[in-house]
Amino acid sequence: MSQPCPLCSRDDSKTVIVSPAGDVEVTCETCGKYYLTDILLEDYPSELREAGFALSAFAREQNELGTAAHLSSDNWNQKASAYSNTSVERKLDLAFSYCVRLSPELGARVFIDLHKDYPLFHARSKDEAFTIFSYLEQAGLVRGVAIGSNHKDWAGQITAKGWSKSVEQVSGSRSKRCFVAMWFSKEMKALCDEFIDPCIRSCNFDPLRIDKVQHNDKICDRILAEIRRSRFLLADFTGHRGGVYFEAGFAMGLGIPVIYTCRRDHMKDAHFDTNHYNHIVWTDGADLAEQLRNRIQATIA
Repeated sequence: MSQPCPLCSRDDSKTVIVSPAGDVEVTCETCGKYYLTDILLEDYPSELREAGFALSAFAREQNELGTAAHLSSDNWNQKASAYSNTSVERKLDLAFSYCVRLSPELGARVFIDLHKDYPLFHARSKDEAFTIFSYLEQAGLVRGVAIGSNHKDWAGQITAKGWSKSVEQVSGSRSKRCFVAMWFSKEMKALCDEFIDPCIRSCNFDPLRIDKVQHNDKICDRILAEIRRSRFLLADFTGHRGGVYFEAGFAMGLGIPVIYTCRRDHMKDAHFDTNHYNHIVWTDGADLAEQLRNRIQATIA
């Protein structure tokens, strides 16, 4: 049935009960497709409304990665905190990078529905999204105009200065990306979703995991290309997967900073070629997130 979206209040979203436990599937043009527990809707309606813009950003970003967000009374507050304090610089980077992705060639015209797409830029509303694009114009990175009623849409193109900036971004030295190399076990992927990814975002970087990237390339080539585009690499050696050692070594060879982490009970098996590096040795997700945040802020400019 159609009713207001619990996150953004858009009045044409669709909700469907999808499990006996009461999980609710919501499909919204602004937030994308996501799931809520009915207990969450019953217990935290006012808090959800206040944090709605941040949870919209989380849900929409998950859709862009090819998955659907699952929000419950146990995790919604942590997700909201990770997306509620995005810096102005970060919002500008998100909007500009989105324009680049939509531009297949020089001079291509980009059309953006600000009413629908504002969560992609971690904006609180379409009005803030319009301001973000106005700032990009003032910086000379894009050239465009608002169209439609009440600044609903934006249309424009990337300038020569903007294309120059995009080249700098993908070169690695100015990138806002962190490549995450890890053991993709069910347990570790859940820990990454819950703690590592939000921690990296809270430091104004984009976590990139190859298991969430849609592609048609040979996987090894795609991994190397994504590492080259990254500002730094997080290598978690829990499980001691050979791929993690390879990806960390490749990044080091390119001069890309590597942050080494490992769960405490796996540290004893660290290879002698790497065990002398300053690992973050962690016990659980919260411990890892706290130490990782401190390390990023101290060592990654």
